[in-house]
Amino acid sequence: MLGSISNITEDGFGSAAFHAFPSPLQIDGLLGDYGSNFFGYAVNTETYITMSKELGCLSFGGNIKKEGDWIHVKITIGAN
Repeated sequence: MLGSISNITEDGFGSAAFHAFPSPLQIDGLLGDYGSNFFGYAVNTETYITMSKELGCLSFGGNIKKEGDWIHVKITIGAN
């Protein structure tokens, strides 16, 4: 799911693709479809909270802290 993030260059350019196969291993500014790829990442970014009898409150995609009856989650996925 994070493939669309791996092809952003140091200067912020969202290239079309990153070829991770060992022979090219380079950013490709011409081929691929970055727009729909990044849209899929953005739409599917979520944070889940669950309760485990053994471990208590758990969060996937965020940092969780319980204070009394309140549960606070700081979202870490897609956040700056």
